[in-house]
Amino acid sequence: MPLTLAARTDPQAAYPQVLALRAALRDHDWPALRAIFDGADWAGFTAAPTTSERAVDGTVHHGTDDEAELTIGPDGVTMAFRDAISTVGYAACAALLVWPDGARRLIGDDGITLHVEPNLFTPTPDLSMVDEAVPGERHVALPARDPELIPAPPPTVGRLARITRSIREATNTAGAWLSATLLDPER
Repeated sequence: MPLTLAARTDPQAAYPQVLALRAALRDHDWPALRAIFDGADWAGFTAAPTTSERAVDGTVHHGTDDEAELTIGPDGVTMAFRDAISTVGYAACAALLVWPDGARRLIGDDGITLHVEPNLFTPTPDLSMVDEAVPGERHVALPARDPELIPAPPPTVGRLARITRSIREATNTAGAWLSATLLDPER
């Protein structure tokens, strides 16, 4: 069942065709298709978690995006983003990918992965605790990245501009209130 041109360019148009294709394929008892539609529990596999149930205690670093929060503690690392947390404990760290520019990626034996770009957090995290806590045989040294691929923190001028704008708006509001109060002919 080929997709129509409309279905290729418009996801809403593709939806009925995808449902029909899924129903047609579901009738076949192919293990690969069953894994796609029903999961692989029948084969003894379980899905890897996408979030963690617990966070570690430690030093908190706030993301420059004002949304992420990184906690580095004596037992592991937690990344919190909106309502989700991901934690990799040092004892359960299957691999620690290490870049010369300071970036680290912890891969937990449960499948949880944390990528840390130190320059995107304030205060800048000292990752030496992570390097020391994860056994050396689990470190994977990676080559230097192209500088263009290293994420840069947002310019501090933007933050200063937001603060200045807030002060200006508060001053304008106060000025308008004072003008209305002092110049009120009925006072």
